[in-house]
Amino acid sequence: MKNLISLILSSSLIFGQNWLQQRIVADQFDKALSHYDEGRFATAEKILNKVLEKETGEYELPVHLLAMKTNYALGDLDGAKALGKKLFTQYGHHDYLPETFMVLGDVFVSEGDNDAAFRMYMRSRQMDDEESFVSKVDNRVQKIIQQQISLQTIEELKLTAYGSNEIILLLAESVNHLSNGDPDECAFSLSQFDPDHIPSTYFDLYENLLLASYEPAMESFMFGVILPLTGEDSESGRSFLKGLYQFTQSPGQQVNIAFQVEDTKSDPLETIKAIDRLSRNNQLLGVIAALDDSESLSVINRMKNTNTPLIVPGGNAIRLTEAGDNVFQLRSDWSTQGRLAAKWIAEYLEKDSIAILSPMDDFGHVVTDAFLRELDAQDKTVVVVERYSGKPENVKMQFQRMRKVAFDLIPPENPYDEFLGMSFDSLDALFDVNTDDLFELAVDEEEVKIKDSSKVVLETIQALYVPIHDDHLKYIGTQLPMYNLNTRLVGNISWDQPEIIIQDNVGPHLEGMTIISHKNVDHRSDSPDHLENNDFLLGYDVSGLLSTIVMSGIQNRIDFKEKLEQSHYQGMAHTFVFLPEDHSNSTMQILQCTDRKFSPIGSFMADTVQFHISQRP
Repeated sequence: MKNLISLILSSSLIFGQNWLQQRIVADQFDKALSHYDEGRFATAEKILNKVLEKETGEYELPVHLLAMKTNYALGDLDGAKALGKKLFTQYGHHDYLPETFMVLGDVFVSEGDNDAAFRMYMRSRQMDDEESFVSKVDNRVQKIIQQQISLQTIEELKLTAYGSNEIILLLAESVNHLSNGDPDECAFSLSQFDPDHIPSTYFDLYENLLLASYEPAMESFMFGVILPLTGEDSESGRSFLKGLYQFTQSPGQQVNIAFQVEDTKSDPLETIKAIDRLSRNNQLLGVIAALDDSESLSVINRMKNTNTPLIVPGGNAIRLTEAGDNVFQLRSDWSTQGRLAAKWIAEYLEKDSIAILSPMDDFGHVVTDAFLRELDAQDKTVVVVERYSGKPENVKMQFQRMRKVAFDLIPPENPYDEFLGMSFDSLDALFDVNTDDLFELAVDEEEVKIKDSSKVVLETIQALYVPIHDDHLKYIGTQLPMYNLNTRLVGNISWDQPEIIIQDNVGPHLEGMTIISHKNVDHRSDSPDHLENNDFLLGYDVSGLLSTIVMSGIQNRIDFKEKLEQSHYQGMAHTFVFLPEDHSNSTMQILQCTDRKFSPIGSFMADTVQFHISQRP
């Protein structure tokens, strides 16, 4: 009897504990949901992370779904996908699956993978017939099918589709046919279902497709595209592809450009396979290989025995055009960037005593060497070359050495001598590297007075060239003002980071700075947010270049190559100008910082500057 009583008491205790635990979980879930609904996603995530550490019981599925939606809202796409995968692989069929697939579709849209998003949305709407939910899914589907879902994906989904899902697939198929310049095939797809059964969300799309199918077929011009659409470089590849398609689908397009897109899967072997597949298509007018330098070289070598023009948008470390006569490089190589920066300082800024600060890596070496060669040819004086390794978290010694050189350049009878109250021999000691640079040591008042000489503004270094990487600006930009060098700053495109140069400890000190850039920046003021992505913009402008050439009248690859050589195209963010003897883009933009913002003032066309304003800077 005693044992029975103990068992009953123990069971009651466990039940009480479980009940209490569930009440705590329920309260925390309700709080997280309330924060999520009010847009406080970070707070919701914090609460949910604590909940997930507990036994969630009956709340396990809704907690995981809300955590997934919160991750998505915060931009943690990998986290959202991991939770989504768990929800449909570990728990079997459950009531939260339709929304799980819908959110996964949203995640794939954010990653630029519309085909994967389309698959998720179609699975989602087939699992739930509740009207309001289906309407939410349909609003998403009708947007992405207008961006052209691949025929392969559509055909795969057709095998298991029925009812309204089948109609949606035929609408997606119709969009694809129309985009490829085939209104007859579009009309055939539309004829395979009863319009009375079309879900209401798609009425306008159906009407537009039907009207377009009556138009005569436009001649189609096809180009091959090699991109990393999966794997570690997929984000860049998908953004570029989205830009390509975005331009072709812009209102008022008078030509039909189609793309045969091949995925490299961010893998060298798959890149070779993609090239071979494209090589079998004799209808291609040219190939666009949006890859890095090494991958681009592989493509060039594989295609060098063909007559196919190859456009390389991305590579810029080396001059790829030297590897083949049919290669067109859209970004100036590092050497050209350094050479034109030197030309700008020497010929247009007319500066003489010049310094350089650059990273100690491949980029820094190539840019610096080209810069120095050009200045030597211009008979200009380079007074100091400073380099840094890794992240420039502390470039104190580099700037101290620059200041020492700047002091040495002061003429002997200069008022600075009297102001400082010391000989220049004593200044040498000031700039010696010693333990004081590494450790804080006690100093007397006289030494402090000498150290205060660093407050003197020096003007003897007339120009300072600072080519950097994107992630270096936050370090260089904040340290630069500390060393009081009144000099003309010149840099590269990595300096154009509005979120950093707007800061009070950076922006005012960059006033008048010029940068030599392969990209325009004027588009930012009135462009939608998604146009800020560099890869998207490059794809968009490449598509515009192709459209312009096609509209000028071409029949074959030879015509296309000749028109490329003669092209002068100004896109949203890039200008493309090629010369017959040099297929690398000969255009670089000159941007100047005014009121904490870089704006174009001119451009290099080959080696000649054309100013956008009447006066030189």
